[in-house]
Amino acid sequence: MGGMKNLFRGFIGMAIYMTTTMLIPALSFDYVDKMEISIPPTGQILDIEIAKGGIAVVIFWLVALGLTISGLAFFTWSSPKDSRRKVVFSILLVFANCFYLWSYKFSGATAFGIQIPGLGRVTLDFVGMVLLYLGAYTLIIVAKIWKLIEVEFGKRKEKKEEKVFVPESTFGKDGGAL
Repeated sequence: MGGMKNLFRGFIGMAIYMTTTMLIPALSFDYVDKMEISIPPTGQILDIEIAKGGIAVVIFWLVALGLTISGLAFFTWSSPKDSRRKVVFSILLVFANCFYLWSYKFSGATAFGIQIPGLGRVTLDFVGMVLLYLGAYTLIIVAKIWKLIEVEFGKRKEKKEEKVFVPESTFGKDGGAL
């Protein structure tokens, strides 16, 4: 694949990761933070608490880690197929995604508290879901390391075969000297 196609693929990958790791979460947290839901008969406002009140800090870390992940995605997607560079950057990308999810767990953004006037408080906790994703990422890390080993030994095997290869033009078709 040509260099321009690789760069184009890199920019597409970066745009996808920027949308999924920065834009959608930042807009969602900002919207929920500013959202006011009134309860019809009384007109009281439903209180929604996210991230222990520190939405600005959560959005900052979303953007910071999202930029890192997007940069790694560019290099992963722009690398040639079955190259060491692609495998190494994909391993780094998976580790960055793990750190991104882990930061969600400790930012308090996985627990939503909703205070319903007259009825009580409802808390939704998504820590289990984050840990499930981290478990899946662990399996992906193992698969990527296996791919790195496979690519590395495949390249070595190709180099050994190149040393043994004797072109047909040196010898005649029957194997004798010309």
